[in-house]
Amino acid sequence: MIFDDSEAKGRIGIHSVELAVSKMGWIVRDQPVSDTGIDAHLEPVDENHKATGRLIGCQVKSGPSYLEEETSCSYIYRGDMEHLAYWRGHSLPVIVVLYDEKTGQCHWQIVNDKTAIITGKGWKLEIPKSNVLGIEAKPRLRLIADTGWLESAQTLTTPEKFFRRVETNLLFGYEQRLRGRQASLAEMHAFLENDDATIAVLTGRGGVGKSKLIRHWVSEISGWTVFLKRKTVQVSSTTEQEFGASRCLIVVDDAHRQPDIDTLLQLVRDLKGAGKTIKVLLSCRPIGLQRIDASLSRSFDPSAVVRVKELKKLNETDVRALAEETLAPRHLQLVPYLVGVSKDTPLVTVIGVRLLKRDAVLAKDLPGVDDFRRAVFAKFLEDFEAVAQRTRETCGHCYISSLHFSLCS
Repeated sequence: MIFDDSEAKGRIGIHSVELAVSKMGWIVRDQPVSDTGIDAHLEPVDENHKATGRLIGCQVKSGPSYLEEETSCSYIYRGDMEHLAYWRGHSLPVIVVLYDEKTGQCHWQIVNDKTAIITGKGWKLEIPKSNVLGIEAKPRLRLIADTGWLESAQTLTTPEKFFRRVETNLLFGYEQRLRGRQASLAEMHAFLENDDATIAVLTGRGGVGKSKLIRHWVSEISGWTVFLKRKTVQVSSTTEQEFGASRCLIVVDDAHRQPDIDTLLQLVRDLKGAGKTIKVLLSCRPIGLQRIDASLSRSFDPSAVVRVKELKKLNETDVRALAEETLAPRHLQLVPYLVGVSKDTPLVTVIGVRLLKRDAVLAKDLPGVDDFRRAVFAKFLEDFEAVAQRTRETCGHCYISSLHFSLCS
């Protein structure tokens, strides 16, 4: 068996963190089995020397290479998007620790939406040189441990956090210009202005662009506090406390897959009855509309429900414009091919672009529509499973199966 220098440095770093945390009077537990991005758990101890039950996930990086990039006051840690998706989706708050073998100090920073800076292909984290594991760090780390778990327990989240989960895994792209959806946008904005309407229902087949449309729509909204329903956290007795704003808009993407949709709609009905200004947009596929209608019938009168016209496939002009935007400037010669085989489903077009950029020869090897769409799905599945191994998103396999149907049918 070989025990190389990198493994030795890694163990030295972890042992140094254990020593620093132990000197703080706190508990540290090494996580040596099936390491997928968390090396240790830190647990604060209160003033009575009792364990608090609050945990912080800790990833330790050792060696001079991690300290090479720096500013006058920070070290710059750069990571891949898979780790960021894993850490941001973790049930615990996560800190990255850089161990400096010359000084023996352990510099740390929490990974969250404010500290993790997307750089294009990856992301970076500025770790202040003043953030050193020790007695002085206890108040800030205790606060992280006390409040970091709250976000994971919440039913609702912000649009930025909801869509960032998708953007950081590099499987989808929302950066393209929205095309062919002006009429739908007008209907959705009219829903917000309609005082008699509480619920809007948006339908469309998988891959047609519902999520992209929603993301664009909420970016244009003013005067409302927008929340998105998280897929992995069900409505509970504490959900009502999350509706603090005076005018709330709740968006439920893939509402037909939410097991607690009845509970959510009943809560919205009760809050509205109590005088709360609140609206809900439900997005679903046509195949799930029957279930949504059944849930709506139990909580709302039909007059309170607005039906947005079903999203249809893009026309050829819009598909061509999308292909030109995403293939430019180096692969414009592939536009006719992509338009021909991706049909009019934006998701296939966008993923197809990534596939063609990686291997333009596919235009010769996969001339047929069915072959190309199967190749798109196969590559998507390969990338998705690589990310899914590092994420706790429980609906991953269900989503893959439904996406397969969307791309290959």
